[in-house]
Amino acid sequence: MSATESAGSRFFWGGMLILFGTLMLLDRLDLLSFRETIRNFWPLILVAIGARMILFPKSRQESEIMVTPTAAAESASFIGTSVVSDYINENRFIGDIHLKVQSDDFKGGAVSSFIGDQKFDLSGIAIKGGERAFVVSGFIGDVMLILPKTIPYLVQVSAGIGDLVVFGRKEGGVGVNKVFKSPDYDHAASRLTVRISFMIGDITIL
Repeated sequence: MSATESAGSRFFWGGMLILFGTLMLLDRLDLLSFRETIRNFWPLILVAIGARMILFPKSRQESEIMVTPTAAAESASFIGTSVVSDYINENRFIGDIHLKVQSDDFKGGAVSSFIGDQKFDLSGIAIKGGERAFVVSGFIGDVMLILPKTIPYLVQVSAGIGDLVVFGRKEGGVGVNKVFKSPDYDHAASRLTVRISFMIGDITIL
């Protein structure tokens, strides 16, 4: 990511935080209705996101780095909060969620946000038996998921608008609904099911 793009991204999301914070403050002061304002002007959010995509597009070089075989090195350089937990439950309205999960017997979990990127490194989990479900959902933001290498998986992705990169294969468009699974998933004694649902944003599975 270039310095210009990074600065533009910070400016965009910082502006969104200031906007929503101001609207909430005015609502608490009874100067306007937050719910009515969002209901009447929510299409402006889509306009702002479209403008960001045009003004600060992701470079071709960045996309190629994500889909090359060396992309597995992303796990080693993953920046996030290390969490030792068998179950993950996180809900946020605005803000990024970056978690590197360690567990000897992962039970699954659910994470959701309205606006914000979500990144999860599950390469450090183990499952002692049975099927575990991990659900990721949100409205606006990018998702990156690093799967464990030794656990059979099924990944179901549902996205309104955005690019989808799964193990180096990239596709994009509108109304993406895909299922990916390892060859040994159906008959595995221990397996992981991941469901990702986002309205707007890129989704990368490693």
